[in-house]
Amino acid sequence: IYFIKIQQYYARIGNQDAVQAVIFPIFVYVLWANALVNIYIGTVAITFTFEPFSTHDSGATWAFSTMYSLQHMVTEGVAMLLMQKGLGIHASHVALKWASLWGVVTLGFQYLIYTNHSNPSYISSMVWQGMLLLFYGALWLIPQRRLFRRPAVIYYARTWFLFRLLCMAASTLMHFDTTHAVGNCTYILGTLFPFTIFEPLLMYYTLLQDSKWWQGQDIFQGRRNMSAEEIRSPLQGIDINLKSAQSLAASMDRMGKLTSSATASLHNNNNNNSSIKRTSTNFGMSTTERLESNESMSGETALAASGGGAVRLLNFAYISLDKNKQLG
Repeated sequence: IYFIKIQQYYARIGNQDAVQAVIFPIFVYVLWANALVNIYIGTVAITFTFEPFSTHDSGATWAFSTMYSLQHMVTEGVAMLLMQKGLGIHASHVALKWASLWGVVTLGFQYLIYTNHSNPSYISSMVWQGMLLLFYGALWLIPQRRLFRRPAVIYYARTWFLFRLLCMAASTLMHFDTTHAVGNCTYILGTLFPFTIFEPLLMYYTLLQDSKWWQGQDIFQGRRNMSAEEIRSPLQGIDINLKSAQSLAASMDRMGKLTSSATASLHNNNNNNSSIKRTSTNFGMSTTERLESNESMSGETALAASGGGAVRLLNFAYISLDKNKQLG
């Protein structure tokens, strides 16, 4: 987080390398949440000496269960945020809701893992880890047309999918007496230490890639439609000042209103029972008009409403320049 603050300072004075390292403000909040959870994890690790099956310390059980719950709320919460089609308040609330639900599920499973005997604990662990494996496997491998997610999460999901496989292997080795020592070493050296060192870096890299995607910069993840590059190519590499950017954004907003009004007028002439629902978003400066009809529309009206009037802006985001002004 301190590194990002330094880069923001240099970015404002025109350092292009620093510009490439800055992430959106909402993502900085995610890093703060991750940092606070990691501080809690460190506190628990220092306070308790605890292994499953060896003690009935209820305080340690709840402390470790809560630790895993909070940790995976943040870790999977990032993936859930990157599955949304926006990056505003609504998207954040949806992601937080699902992340909180997953946190409760994780709390329940971890409590079972830490309070049951060996076999039930192992089964609970495998079920919980299997759910994570399926989740990240789906994010990594399912085609984009069947499951929407932003490109940065594919790297994120692939990393955690492979990590989870290693965790499951370590848990299985630790479950049997003959391989317990090997499993314990695999857990400590193969999962615990790498997670501690690389998890914050992976999260920052993923959020950085998503920030670049919203700004129209490339993410080479092997399965994107290259025609998406063509719509941005006339504007790539152009530097404009704040006043010009605001004027451009206002013009695009007016264009959206005019074309939508023309569509609405045509629609009302053909169907008096139509209603216009106006939806404004705080994230971009564009305004979209969505038509809702109480009766079926004629072919000409349907064509105008679906393809002739709406202006759609893709990858449109705000970059905070200072406390008072924003660049779209």
